[in-house]
Amino acid sequence: MTAYINWIFATFIGACFSSLIYDYKKFGLDFALPAMFIGLLISSVKENSNLRKSCAIIISSAVVLLASIKFLSANTGIMIAAILGVIIGGVIKK
Repeated sequence: MTAYINWIFATFIGACFSSLIYDYKKFGLDFALPAMFIGLLISSVKENSNLRKSCAIIISSAVVLLASIKFLSANTGIMIAAILGVIIGGVIKK
C-alpha cells in the first residue's frame, strides 16, 4: 500500500513540476525508469529460489528483444519479449 501511495504522489509531483525541467537528459533523468526496472529485476532474482529459471527467462527475453528490434519498433519488441518471458516463466517447471 505504501508503494502505491508513493507512486501516485510521485506521479502527481512529476505532472505538476515536469515543465520546470527543460533538459531532462542533462540531469540523467532519461535513465531513471530503466534503472528502476533493473533494480526490480535484480531484487526479484535475488528473492527467487530458482536462479536457473530466472536466468533462462532473462536471457531468452533479452535475445528476443534484441532480435525483434532489428525488424520491428522498440516498443513492439519490448512487448514481444515481455510476453515471451511470461510464457517461459509459466511453462518452465522448477
